[in-house]
Order: sequence, then C-alpha cells, then structure tokens
Amino acid sequence: SDAAISEDEKRYLRQIVEAVEGALQGSSRPLLLAGTVSRTGNIRKDISYKHVLDQTLDGNYEKSATQELYDLCTPILAAHFRAERDSAVEKLASSPPELVVMGKKEIEEAATAGRVATLFLPSYSLTKDSNRPGEDDKLILTLPADINDIETMVQSVLEQSGEIIAVEIGGYDVLDVPKALCRY
Repeated sequence: SDAAISEDEKRYLRQIVEAVEGALQGSSRPLLLAGTVSRTGNIRKDISYKHVLDQTLDGNYEKSATQELYDLCTPILAAHFRAERDSAVEKLASSPPELVVMGKKEIEEAATAGRVATLFLPSYSLTKDSNRPGEDDKLILTLPADINDIETMVQSVLEQSGEIIAVEIGGYDVLDVPKALCRY
C-alpha cells in the first residue's frame, strides 16, 4: 500500500515510470515487469503504458546478469507473441470471405486501396537440424523462389500502415499461402 512505502521510494518509482513511458512512447511493444511483488505492484498502478503484460517476473534481480534476465523473460514473451499470433490468425479464419484476399495481385490492389489491416506471411520454420544437445530450436527463414512478389506485397501493405505477421510454414491450416485481412 501507499502507506507502506516512503516518499523517497514513491518518488523513485515515479521516476522509473516516467523513464519507461518516455522510452516506450509511441510503441506497442509488450512490457514485462520484473522485480519484487511490492515494486512491480506499485509501478503497475502508476504506469499508463497500454501494453504492460499481466504476468510479472517476480523476484529480486538487482544482481542478475543480463543473460540471466534474458533467459527468464524469453519464454514469457514467446508465449505472449504466440498468443497474439494465434488470436490474429483466428480472426483471419473467422472473418467473412469478402475481407480475406490472397494472391500477389489481389493483395497489392487491396493495399493500394488502403484496405489491408494485416498481411500474413508463412515465412519461417523451426528446426532441430544440426543442433547441438541442449541448444534451442533454430529459426529458419524460408524465402520464396520469387522474393520480389513478397517484397512488393510487404511494401504495399506497409505504405498503407498495415501490419505484417510472419507465421510458421505449415503452422496454421488456414495459412498455406500469404493472405491479407482487409479493413472493409
């Protein structure tokens, strides 16, 4: 509670909140709070950044090495990004057919008209090939035979402020080819 922390600590936590919000201004990156329950709780109630994860990394990490924090945060953030991707793909799958386009020409036409909200690109695979024991899976970017098709679609969608979501090849039945979800 507020009564349990000193004015100096409140001021210190406000400075942290201001610095974090300043650094993340205009961003949509997720923010994972790490620290003691008391500290993360006091920061959470004062932070207005909209992308703070519900989950926290509870503990005292003041003397932790950067690699240790990275190793602790990576699975939490990976699960968050996977859930976001799954949700976006579910939205695509449940959208009316008239809002889903595929094929280079159709996607570029929709992007030129400013209609593309999200372009889904099956573009990577995870493999255990040539991994040493104890290593993580490797991310393999799979480029199509005609990379120009992908480049022009991506450029068209980005120019009209659309979002690009790379998905695992074969990861979703609904995404065997690039598809775009349109705004209207």
